[in-house]
Formats: sequence, structure tokens, C-alpha cells
Amino acid sequence: MTHSRTHYDVVVAGAGPIGLLLAANLKRLGLHVAVLEKRATRSTQSKASSMNAYSLAILHALGVVPRFLAAGKPIEELVVYWDERRLARVDYRNLPSRYRYILGLSQPETEALLEEYFVELGGDLRRSTELLGFTETDDAVLLDISPGQSLSCRYLVGCDGGKSTVRSQLGFDFDGLDHGVGFIMFDSQIDWDGDLDQVHYFVKEGSFLIVIPQATGTHRIIIKTRDGEVVEEDEPAKAAAYQTLVDKYGPPGIRVEAVLWESKTQYYNRLAEHYARGRVFLAGDACHLFSSIGGLGMNTGFQDAFSLAWRLAGVIKGRFNTRVLESYTEERRGITQQLIASTDINTRLITRLDKDERGPLRDWLPTMRNRQRLAHDFPYNFSGLGQRYVSGLIRAGAGLVGKLVPYTEFFVGGTRISSYDLIDSEHFILLSAADAAGALAARLSSSPLVKVVAIDRTAVNLGALDVLGLSGQHALLVRPDGIVCVQDVATNETVFASFVDEVALEAEALRCD
Repeated sequence: MTHSRTHYDVVVAGAGPIGLLLAANLKRLGLHVAVLEKRATRSTQSKASSMNAYSLAILHALGVVPRFLAAGKPIEELVVYWDERRLARVDYRNLPSRYRYILGLSQPETEALLEEYFVELGGDLRRSTELLGFTETDDAVLLDISPGQSLSCRYLVGCDGGKSTVRSQLGFDFDGLDHGVGFIMFDSQIDWDGDLDQVHYFVKEGSFLIVIPQATGTHRIIIKTRDGEVVEEDEPAKAAAYQTLVDKYGPPGIRVEAVLWESKTQYYNRLAEHYARGRVFLAGDACHLFSSIGGLGMNTGFQDAFSLAWRLAGVIKGRFNTRVLESYTEERRGITQQLIASTDINTRLITRLDKDERGPLRDWLPTMRNRQRLAHDFPYNFSGLGQRYVSGLIRAGAGLVGKLVPYTEFFVGGTRISSYDLIDSEHFILLSAADAAGALAARLSSSPLVKVVAIDRTAVNLGALDVLGLSGQHALLVRPDGIVCVQDVATNETVFASFVDEVALEAEALRCD
């Protein structure tokens, strides 16, 4: 092994979507970053196939969302059928977001776009390089990598998937639930008279078939079979074998023309007991695995990466104290526990492991009682926008506290901007009506950690002020990752200023005492 050792601010293990997103954001914030990937080339495995509105908000904040929109396919509606009769419709077009849809985009394309962005920023991507082990010291992490080299970094992040080397060396348990139900999925060119722009769930007793449109004009088909069938045939018999399953478990008329990719797996979940120890962190599949129902795996990993980036950058650049890192596990693991619980319910319903119409199943029935839930709550929750931190780096409260700042547009100084435009992974944002927070704005504007945005109370801005909860005398403090951390009347200056003090290094503090 060579004795020379290159030093980085952060090394990310894994060049999947989560690792590349994290690394690109850190590089954008001015850090020296390397990504290690044992594969020589990008994965061709389709795996994750969609992004929700929260993920698109993250890409918006990074300034790269147009690239993904150009490559992807917006999906505005999801329809659930029971025995071929429509049971429920989930419509994303009423989401309180700029992105009122799911974006269909294959994982290889997502990785390609993120890799392109990271390399444009000058990032160091090391393929054919495997992390073999690491040792933590007081001020660094020492890495042994193949082939026979070593690196050092201030922080290491494992984004290396469900079989994570980083998690394994940390010794964290990765426990969860096996549903005991398997499924097969494949990407295919199909011919069908149905609406090819929607997601369709065809549920029957003991089986289901899901049809998901993709950006390339192909479709992903997921089947839970009643009788345990699998497809073992090679081409050209493979398409015919899948056609038999589609005929048996799907609606009439779907014709499978070609099979481009296939996989089979089980429904299960896993959750790491911790997300960090010392200078080593986990994100994405390295710390959680979901049932594929709801498409939350990669999207949740995007949130992990975005939540971690501002903390690492702020500490390394001497802006924030380590409290911001210490709250990462509490926040992200707490959200993941909520998502696993809800995903497990949905998985049990669609696989018919739960048939009790007096339980969670009743929320899916097309009754008057469920009109609001089906029209609003389900798309809102599937989009990620319904998530809320209940503890961690927030000032406990109701309203918007713990949630992603709502999307809205307004004018400041004659310039039209959106709330998402303000999220920069570097600054806290104080938002208020211009006539409501004079003293508070003056106080916080003296901190290099805070940007003050005062919205004029003009007719054109009234709707935005209402969306943000600022139509009265309130103010919001928004974290660098877009999470509302304080919501209070603007005259309570100390509530806002003390929060900034608690995360700032001494040199950056407002010294509220």
C-alpha cells in the first residue's frame, strides 16, 4: 500500500443517485469531494423509476431541475381498480407545488444527469475503486481503497446501498420486516387501448398488476402473482411468458411487444439502528430499504442527501457548530420510521394481506367519507410534501414548522421569485411581510448565516403571504434545506435570534443573551 494519502473534505462511497446528489451539492458549496464507486461504468439496472414533488423541489434548489424535466415524463394521475372496476383516483394536479406530478425517469438516466452535473462542477469521481475499510481519528477518517491506495477525509458518507460496506463496518443493525410476498417486474414496450400516460393499479383477490409509464415510451409492469409463477424463459420465449402473466392478472388487451429489463424480489423493509457515528454518516439505501409500493426509496434518499449536505458544508466551512450534524439521525430516521409504517400499510392492502374493511382499507374505498382523502391527502403524502419533522433542529410548534416551505411566487423589489428559489443549502432565510418584521429583520441581517426576505404587502403578493402564513404579523425562519424551523410573531425577536445562536459558531452568533 502506498504511503501517500490524498485528503478530502468529504468522501462519498457509492455513485448511485443518492451519492451523486450529495456530492454535487457539496461540490457546489465549495468543498473538496470525491466519490468512490467499485463499478467501472454506470449501472444499467432500471430499479427506481420516478421522482416525487419533493425530489423535484430539491433539484430546483440546485438549479438543475430543467435537465430532469427535459429527460423525464410527467405523470399526473394514478388510478386503482378492484376486479377491473375503478376504485380510486389519485390526482397530483392539485398539489401545492410547482411540480404537480410524478416525474417518470429511469435510474440510469437519473444517475447520468447527476454524474454530468458533478463532473461539470469539477468533482472527483473514482470508478473501479472500492472502499475496503476505514479508521476514524480525532480529526479525520482514514480510508483503505482498491487498488492498494489510501485516502483521508474529514467526513465519510456511505451511500453504498443495501449491502453497505460502511454500515457493516460501523456495526449497525439493519433489521426490518419480511412480508413473505414476492413480485416480478419488467420494463416493456406495450400496446394497449388504455390511458398510457397514467399509472394503473389492477388489484384482484390474491394478485395485482401495476402499469407505470416511462419517459422512453416504454412501461414498467409489476406483478404479484396469486400462484407464485416466475418467468425463467430466454428470448424470444420470454415476451410470450410475460404475456401469459399479463393476460391472467391484468386487464384485457395489454400486449407485451418486447421485454427490455426484468427483476424479481420480495416485499420487505429495513432500517439501520443509527445513521451516523462520529465522522461517518449513512444515506439512502445504506440506512433504509422500502417496499416498492409508493416509490419512496430513492426519493427518501434524495431527502437524506439534501438534509446532510448543508450540515456538512456548514460545519466544515466554520459557519455552524456540530449540533447540526448531531440532529441528522434524529430527523431523518424519524421520518423514515413514519414512511415505513405507512408503506407497510399500503403494501399489506394491495397484496391483500389485510382484508379488513374496518381498518386502513376503509380509507381507500370510494365513499363520500373518502372524497377529500383521495383527492388531497393521498397525492399530498405520496408527493413527500406531507412530511413533517416532529423533533430535531426545529423550534417546536404547529403551522408549517418541520415541513418543507410551501411553494409560492411573489415579488421582491420588482423581481418575481419563488420560495424554492431561496433554498441554497447555505443560509437560513427570514421570511416576513415587509411591514411586520422591521426590528427582527435588522437584527438577523447582521448575521452572515441569515438572508432576510421582506415581501411587500401589495395586492399581487397577498396570495403568497397567505400561503406562507404571513398575512398577519408572523415571520418564518427557513433552514438551508428549506425546512421551516421557526414560526412565530415577528415581535418575538429572541425566539428567532436564539435559534440562530444555537447552531452558529461563536464567531457567527448574534449573542442573544
